[in-house]
Amino acid sequence: MQPDSESDGRIRCTVAIERLGAVATPNRVLLRDAWVTLGRDEFRELVLQVAATCGPGRAQSFPLRLDEVRLFTRFVKDGKSSIRLGPAGPSHVQLLLSNCPPDRLRRFVQTLRIKFVAAREKVAPVAERARLLSTLPRTFDTVSPVQARDLKQASARQALADVAATPVKGQTGCESRKRVRSEALDGKQVAERQQVKKPWSMCSRATLSQEQSMVLSAVLSGKNVFFTGSAGTGKSFLLKKIVASLPPNSTYATASTGVAACQIGGTTLHAFAGIGSGKAPLHQCIELAQRPGVRQQWLSCRQLIIDEISMVEGEFFDKLEAVARCTEEVTRQLALTATHRVERDGILATRLCTHKDDVELTNARQLQELSGEQRSFKAVDSDPGLVKTLDAQCPVSSVIELKQGAQVMLTKNLDVSRGLVNGARGVVIGFETEGKGLPKVRFLCGITSVVGPERWVLKGPSGIYLSRHQLPLKLAWAISIHKSQGMSLDCAEISLSRVFECGQAYVALSRARSLAGLRVLDFDPKVVRANSYVLQFYRHLRKDQFLSQASLRSYIQADKENGEAT
Repeated sequence: MQPDSESDGRIRCTVAIERLGAVATPNRVLLRDAWVTLGRDEFRELVLQVAATCGPGRAQSFPLRLDEVRLFTRFVKDGKSSIRLGPAGPSHVQLLLSNCPPDRLRRFVQTLRIKFVAAREKVAPVAERARLLSTLPRTFDTVSPVQARDLKQASARQALADVAATPVKGQTGCESRKRVRSEALDGKQVAERQQVKKPWSMCSRATLSQEQSMVLSAVLSGKNVFFTGSAGTGKSFLLKKIVASLPPNSTYATASTGVAACQIGGTTLHAFAGIGSGKAPLHQCIELAQRPGVRQQWLSCRQLIIDEISMVEGEFFDKLEAVARCTEEVTRQLALTATHRVERDGILATRLCTHKDDVELTNARQLQELSGEQRSFKAVDSDPGLVKTLDAQCPVSSVIELKQGAQVMLTKNLDVSRGLVNGARGVVIGFETEGKGLPKVRFLCGITSVVGPERWVLKGPSGIYLSRHQLPLKLAWAISIHKSQGMSLDCAEISLSRVFECGQAYVALSRARSLAGLRVLDFDPKVVRANSYVLQFYRHLRKDQFLSQASLRSYIQADKENGEAT
């Protein structure tokens, strides 16, 4: 996974939008990968916004009006929940959420509940007539993090409900429940169908240590991780937190034995792999893994967790790695991306080029073809005499040329929770009329923002520190594969015909956030190649491991024979 931009008020999951009883509209729309964001509209009322992470289609907004929302949370622990919107009756909308990391979903549901309770107290409902006649521009602002006052209001409301639900002497439980339904609060009737028994809290009972948090962060950033420790150090606790932080549909928790698998609520590694003991030749193992049920597991797996891995034989692990390899189906899928339409909202795909000259030529030509005034933004450097050093090490140039309609890319994390991260794509829609005339950029994540200058600090010659103050933007019609390292692109177009370096094709292909946001113009499996020295290193490593195991077996056999002779 890439560094995410989720928060307590925003989750990434699969969303099914069902419109029951509606006429002339689709009954069900499925978004396999979408953002669900809790925010406020121009009337400061709560709104849920649903937007696909990539591909065509605009964000859809669903108002959360009082007494018209029902939240179902029975299967949150499985990464599933549903929200029913609209008045009681045959016509309403349901949002079915699934494949969401359970911990993320739990916090999102808690935030929604707390903010909804707070909205009951602070925001008066807007009449439909006033809404229609309003001249306010449509806006959507992500909700702020849960504050202490929100928790206080939620807890107070819960305490009032608990008092109302407590039977008094001579009163039956049924009568008490009737009293709850008819209890008045600030002149309004409270109709609570369910009583929350636990106090409002955004904190789990146990927290991760610093080391455990580092492991979890590494996993969520997409790194391969091995962690171990002595008994009682919290390995199982951390493992459960990792599982709860990953999408259920693409995460498989396995273990080397059935007992260990039972402890983590998973399955055995052998059952997941579907290749038996792994003693068969490789081609037979691949055939076994091609069976329908097993093949689907391999294709859907994005995160494989193996508990008690020290008990997995090295030969079996090597077979797993070989079965998991770049196949004919993968080649076919990459070739099909040549027809993908990844452009959206005036934001074009960024072309990744193998050569720097192609990048500069493409960006300069595309900028020149745009009509309108060209604006120049000059950096403020700590040492003007070392401009070339700063240009070589800093992600932004000393001078940035922009026009309205210019395709741009962020080069720094500005607001991770809103999707304004390094590599985020956008288009310049205008400039400020006052002050420095800063550019206004509409980003693919749905945010429109004025982009101001940021500061970079780096080490120069002789260990001195240099700084550059410049807009965190660069032209993004094209970018070199080398400069794209570390970025995650929303929409990318790749030409691999001029690949000249080992590993270069891999770097380019791995920049795209998803297959839907990728277009490969001329894919050829031959350009995907590894360095010969790396391959030789692994061959020697396997040979050394084989010799070591053979020597160990010989030693054990000789020791056994000596023991029997004695």
